[in-house]
Formats: sequence, C-alpha cells, structure tokens
Amino acid sequence: LPSVVEMPWRTPATSLNADGRSWIDEGIVTALRSRCSIPDVVEIRIPSAEQRPFDAPPGWFCAYECWFTEFGVRFPIFRHLLDYAYQRGIPMSQLTHGVVRHMIFTEALANHLGIAFDRELFE
Repeated sequence: LPSVVEMPWRTPATSLNADGRSWIDEGIVTALRSRCSIPDVVEIRIPSAEQRPFDAPPGWFCAYECWFTEFGVRFPIFRHLLDYAYQRGIPMSQLTHGVVRHMIFTEALANHLGIAFDRELFE
C-alpha cells in the first residue's frame, strides 16, 4: 500500500450541526492528485458544508481520502468495487472501509498469485 499522504492540518468540528461535513479543500485535492497519481481527467468536486456522502449529485459518487491514501484505490476505480455496490443498490460511500480495503487487498493478492479475481473469490 502507498505511504500515507501528509494532509493539511484540520480544524475540529465546533458544533454538532457541523459534524459529518467534509474537510477536503483545494490543498488536500492537490496533495491527493500528486501523491496518489490521480489524473487531471478525474474531476473532483469539493462538497459544500451541507452536502453529505449519501447525497452526491447524479453521475457522481463520494470517495474517501483513505481509499487512496491507505487502501491503494486508483483510477479508474476497480470495476469489481463498483459492481459490488451496484449489485447491492447502495452508493459507493455506503461501503464500509473494510469492504474497500479487503477487496483491493484480495484483488492484489489474486493478481500476484495469478488467480482470476471475481465476486465469488472475494465473498
């Protein structure tokens, strides 16, 4: 897995009303693009303070920093990960970090061993 990306310092939430908002800003986007090899063709939107992971606009999905900095997710997004969420009728943001981490690890392990990775192998 890639080394952890150094992220700008973040101010803690000051009230319960602010909990759940994204802390991402242009500095974090720049760091992610650079250190995680996110190509310029990938459009990243910084959500407003009111937006939450479950209400991404149509055609978009929420991706968490840790997917790239800790779990090794890269673009294009791994097809099996997209299919896994789609087949369950849930947005990508509702997949637990464990599911994402284990799927990326299992796919890498299968590739290393020369085994075809599919949903049956993962599950």
